[in-house]
Amino acid sequence: PGSIYERLSCYNGEISIENCYDGRQKVCVQDSINGIKNAACTQNLWKSCYEQTTEKDCMERSVRKCTWVGTDYSLGSQKVGGGASGACYPLNSPGFDFWAGEGNGDAICSYASISCDYEIEKNGLAQYSFKSGSACINGPDPKERTIKASWANEMNSRCIQVGDCGPKLNYLGQPGDMQVVAEKVLSGGAKGDILKSDGKIIQTNRNKVLKIFNSWKDYFNRG
Repeated sequence: PGSIYERLSCYNGEISIENCYDGRQKVCVQDSINGIKNAACTQNLWKSCYEQTTEKDCMERSVRKCTWVGTDYSLGSQKVGGGASGACYPLNSPGFDFWAGEGNGDAICSYASISCDYEIEKNGLAQYSFKSGSACINGPDPKERTIKASWANEMNSRCIQVGDCGPKLNYLGQPGDMQVVAEKVLSGGAKGDILKSDGKIIQTNRNKVLKIFNSWKDYFNRG
């Protein structure tokens, strides 16, 4: 978060630095003509990436600068296993002036929202089995029922690709924290659990007791 692109140029033995604009709204692009390197701050055309639903439209670089990631769900409030062929992300993720108290950072980060519903059955021998949705949860036995680390990491990567969303490494190489809230969810009389992420919060059942974890490390250690 807060990173910017800069253009460095050399003239008469002196190096000058040009800021390519805050929030990564411009990016530095370098090219070479006849062996002479040139660079310029160009507009970061990311705003229409989230709206593209096909790889062809996503990769139309003359109109927008995006990249296509093959996955079974798209951007937006869609469940895991939604049947999508992929998602369109900015080639260079934008930044947000969150410290200014304005802007559309929360709205952009909401594109990374994802939910993973699962249903667990218990037979007469007190044995548990997944009836549906085991992509994001270990188990199905309650003592083993934890969020899959691989799924959590994938969801965090999803947030980072959208923009300044989700925990990242700071300039010292230290990871940020994500608040994790765990709770039991009952809906429509069905006894099931729901696991969902909005880019900031993950919810899941933990022995029917609400728990708050202060970091990913704390979550996996106490899970």
